[in-house]
Amino acid sequence: MRRSLAFLPTGAKARAKAKGQSKLKSELPPAIEISLVSAEVIGQVHAEFLDDPSPTDVITFDHGEILVCPAVALEQGKAYRRTLEEEVLLYGIHGLLHLLGWSDLTPVKRASMAQEQERVWRRVLALEKAKA
Repeated sequence: MRRSLAFLPTGAKARAKAKGQSKLKSELPPAIEISLVSAEVIGQVHAEFLDDPSPTDVITFDHGEILVCPAVALEQGKAYRRTLEEEVLLYGIHGLLHLLGWSDLTPVKRASMAQEQERVWRRVLALEKAKA
């Protein structure tokens, strides 16, 4: 599924600075790869790079690689009444925000990043609905 990324930077930098996200980048890496991987694979990557062997939803690498786990998305999506596609899209947005410099390492930054990813996610869904 192809989606435009044009909506991402629009106002994001100003909102981010207002919410304590001070290390934003003005551009995404020249190439971005989003891979859907199994719970086993993401657990291995999580263990190797973050010392936690449990499966997680999304892992982002600064060079532009984003790993998303649909198995985790399926389970977490149920809790939020989101479809698998909606949840995977949310994780992709989360990864893109990380590539733009957003952080979720403190409770305050996590909350502001969650708010921004929800805003972007809703905008993408509205664009998709308008196209239909």
